[in-house]
Amino acid sequence: MKEKKESVFFENIQHHIINNLKRAKESIRICVAWITWDVYAPHLRNLAERGVDIKIIYNNDDKNVKSEILKDVHGIALYPISARKYSSLMHNKFCIIDDSVLMTGSFNWSRTAESHFENIVILQNHYQLVSSFRHEFYDLISYFDSYQKRVKIVCGRDDGNKFPCRSHVYHVGVFGGASGIHESSTVSVWRICNAYKHAEVISISDEIFINSNLLGTNDDFEEDEIYDLDSMRENYAKERNKIQRVRDYFQRRHGIHIHAVGFVDMTNGDEYIKGYDQYPEYALQIIWTDMYYRKVVPTEIYEGESDDIENLIHDEVNSAY
Repeated sequence: MKEKKESVFFENIQHHIINNLKRAKESIRICVAWITWDVYAPHLRNLAERGVDIKIIYNNDDKNVKSEILKDVHGIALYPISARKYSSLMHNKFCIIDDSVLMTGSFNWSRTAESHFENIVILQNHYQLVSSFRHEFYDLISYFDSYQKRVKIVCGRDDGNKFPCRSHVYHVGVFGGASGIHESSTVSVWRICNAYKHAEVISISDEIFINSNLLGTNDDFEEDEIYDLDSMRENYAKERNKIQRVRDYFQRRHGIHIHAVGFVDMTNGDEYIKGYDQYPEYALQIIWTDMYYRKVVPTEIYEGESDDIENLIHDEVNSAY
């Protein structure tokens, strides 16, 4: 197993970035908000000619207009990211080289960044961190693909107002608790309005062994196992496949493209058990979100957010008894 190495730089950061890029043998994954293309493009072009596979994610704005100079270069793929909210940014600043070197910090790859007080951390063979950044990178590519389609599902709830609700909605796959030797459980899909939390169940099914088959954690690495480049790639592939299996299940079983997955759970368990809180409180806990909806779907949706949400959560809790 290769030794982990760490270094941090506050000066001549561009020099250190380019030096590490030049050492690439297989792949470069750049995810940086703003790039001075006339500085980095010649190096990236040379690397692509040597057979290095390069993918670049950056913020889609006028500052990156010169990205066009790499548009048709074989071996280089460009992903300009536009946020769903006009004022938001793709503001990451990291780069993965050969799945082994991770560069990240405050430094944008722009000409003006050289005059700022900035930093960059360069990590070698920190494979668990690399895996996390790989997930973020490919999630953003998935976001890029979804943004091109920009499908909007409108709520349409008519509560007697002059116009039906025009807010967009998202679909959450909700796994119920398992019980019995067959791990019997109920799986449902909730349709939730983003603005007003109008909500309803649009599909439901009874399942056996579904939680362990789809959400099981048997593939997790133990702390004493060797976690090298090969095992990182293998584990990363398993994690991506697990997500895809869940999505495929809802598409096949329920005929619905889901945007998030979660389960209903108590949020004040310790306080309630110890008698500090008189009543249990519940929320829909989100454990996975489609990248296109990540800034839309909250990590927790509480029962008090709307009458619809409260009713759905109470129904889910009661069905477990």
